[in-house]
Amino acid sequence: RAAIIREARAAGAVLTDPHQRGGLPASLVLGVFRRDSFQCKACSGRGAERGGLGVHHKGGGLKAPASEWLRRKGKSNDPNNIVTVCAGCHDSIHDKDRALAEASPSLEEPPPAEG
Repeated sequence: RAAIIREARAAGAVLTDPHQRGGLPASLVLGVFRRDSFQCKACSGRGAERGGLGVHHKGGGLKAPASEWLRRKGKSNDPNNIVTVCAGCHDSIHDKDRALAEASPSLEEPPPAEG
């Protein structure tokens, strides 16, 4: 975790949770931040003005994923399914997903079968 903080500072980035209490392994988070050059993949910012940088599962809790690939990936901790985003863009991603799900209820998960 100390390496994440040290490298973020050196890159001029601000983190949403410098102590990485989100449950993902610190080595995975550091690898994603390094791959993405400590920049938000949506707006290219370093987090200072938008609430800090964090990571996001591309296929995470999406109710209306943009592709079948994202639906299958779900919350997989594969580095290819995780991206660096600032808090502002992260909120926008989930706002868009909620709007899509409301507009297309058929894309939501089906209710569990009654037994």
